[in-house]
Amino acid sequence: MASRRLSPTANLLKNSRLFSLPPPLPRPSHDFTATSNFDSDTATLPYPTYASIETTQSSLSRGDWGLKRPLPQKSTANTSTPSIRIDDIDSIDHIADFESAADHTLTLQKWQEIGLPISMPVKQRGPYVSNASLNTRSTPPTSVFETTYDNTEKSDHLGNARRWKFKGPWLAGKTEGEFDLYLERHIKQRKLEFRTFVRDRLVKERRLEQRRKAQESGDDFDGGVEVTDNDVDLYLKQLRQDEVRLYMLVEDFLDLPISVDSNPSEGTFVAMMDSDQGPPKTHLSAGLSYLRTASHMTNHPVLGPMEEEPPVQARVLRPQSTNVVIKHYCALLGIGGIAANDSTMRTAFKSNGRGEKLGIQKFDAESEGGAK
Repeated sequence: MASRRLSPTANLLKNSRLFSLPPPLPRPSHDFTATSNFDSDTATLPYPTYASIETTQSSLSRGDWGLKRPLPQKSTANTSTPSIRIDDIDSIDHIADFESAADHTLTLQKWQEIGLPISMPVKQRGPYVSNASLNTRSTPPTSVFETTYDNTEKSDHLGNARRWKFKGPWLAGKTEGEFDLYLERHIKQRKLEFRTFVRDRLVKERRLEQRRKAQESGDDFDGGVEVTDNDVDLYLKQLRQDEVRLYMLVEDFLDLPISVDSNPSEGTFVAMMDSDQGPPKTHLSAGLSYLRTASHMTNHPVLGPMEEEPPVQARVLRPQSTNVVIKHYCALLGIGGIAANDSTMRTAFKSNGRGEKLGIQKFDAESEGGAK
């Protein structure tokens, strides 16, 4: 039966930019096993799930965002950061459900202005990085764009290179119901595919073994290996007795994140990324910076190239001591839309006469706009 011919208007809408919006990413899951959970519909998510849309100034004045109908200027034009994300292009009320995307858009702009290269985290004994460990660290920080970590596919020439992206899910982060549903929908119908995978692995192992024997005896090896169904059944029975080999085979077949137990030779990268929170949700840089090193100079518009980077102000969200009773290990700082621990204690602050740094160790009620 011939396909239905589209009208010029339908063809225009089909090929327009509106229909090229990427599908939203799943929202970050919550830890339901925690003793307390704080959830809010208006809180900024750890990572964006919808694409951010911008428009030109001439189109903004008319409320034209390239959608089916104009958006109200009261909620889109009267802002210094005109960017939105579309939840529903045409809802049941015949309106476009949208909201501001300035939270993640401004965070990205701030980090691009900071120009800070993202490096791999260093595993410490304690929960925080001490100032002494930073000063005495012998090895330079490793960029997240090194080929040792920045990989999405397996490759033989990379050796023990780690990957941050996998096709399979992180099974340790699933509940019992989610795991049973995953087995029912994605695993049961792949039995024959797994048997073919096991057969290919058996052929590969026997080919390597016969090639090794041929080299030891000095004979020629043509590469031919014959494997029957009985050989595959026997191989599967042997795998059930060797749990480590079986786990590694299943991980390879389903492309699951590598576990520390099945592959103890992996380093701290797997231990940090897989054991507690699973593999990274995004690229290790999170798209905040694409600089590989800090070997660049800032070109000031008046003074020219600068020897050092200009300082960046960070707001003190919580001092080390909020009152006489409650004391924290370090202060909590906010920089570029991200909260971080001030474990270095290197920022110079005015003292209150008792050797305590106001804003870092004690609450500073005198500074305008809060301590920075």
